[in-house]
Amino acid sequence: MWKIRFSSAIALILICAMLSSASAPAASLDQTRTAKSATLALKTGSPWLLTPDGSRLIDESNFEVVPVVRDGRTLLPIASIVGELGGVALWDAAEQKITIALNEIRIELWLDRTTASVNGETRSLDVPPTAIRGRTMVPVRFVAENLGADVLWVGKSQLILIYYGGAAHKETDWEDFGRRMSELPTPEKPSGRSSSGSGEARDYWGIPIKVGDRVSISIFMGTVREIRGSQVLVYWDWTTLEDESDEAIALYRSLGIRWKEEQWMEAGELFVEEWAK
Repeated sequence: MWKIRFSSAIALILICAMLSSASAPAASLDQTRTAKSATLALKTGSPWLLTPDGSRLIDESNFEVVPVVRDGRTLLPIASIVGELGGVALWDAAEQKITIALNEIRIELWLDRTTASVNGETRSLDVPPTAIRGRTMVPVRFVAENLGADVLWVGKSQLILIYYGGAAHKETDWEDFGRRMSELPTPEKPSGRSSSGSGEARDYWGIPIKVGDRVSISIFMGTVREIRGSQVLVYWDWTTLEDESDEAIALYRSLGIRWKEEQWMEAGELFVEEWAK
């Protein structure tokens, strides 16, 4: 069976607990460091953040934190990325607000709101910041571009590249970062969270699967139609590639996905997309 998301294409990205966790020690916008040139790489479904000379987990305290795609936009916790650029991201639990500061730019976003503030000017969002498994996920392109960065994304590879402060894109970046991402280890599942052996349908992380749930595997998402023990019948109807040409459908089948058809899948190979319920 085709293998999946942690690589979620061994399946961009979305770095903190509620931006590192709502209970994390308070930081200050005055802690903004000098902005610096930076090239960053992420991949949807992967917990890794890459730089030209290193790698780290997006969230050092929780390797389940990965970039996700919602309504065609990549969401991720933003604190680590902003930090790599020399800025600061803060979470205000009382206002349900994320504040990002870098140089003279200040961005404010609110949970589940499709408007944001950039230096006091109201801007619209295609998708709002969303809480997923205890993390606040924000649209990476909106934040990065409003901070002055360039964002590149290729649906087929699921790679997200961010360039800031004069860093220039090289054509070899896709291959170099893609290879490095594929060589990184897949974190082990937390102990006590088994997705097989119980006869119950549970996803990769041990989350129970129910009829009607939206589930994903790599770059594909579908709806659960039926469950028999640990076998799950999924109707695949969405992909980040947004391509339904004959050539694309042939590609999907080569990857083991029966596009716009029902398909029996092993529960432990799937991921419940709680935000999509």
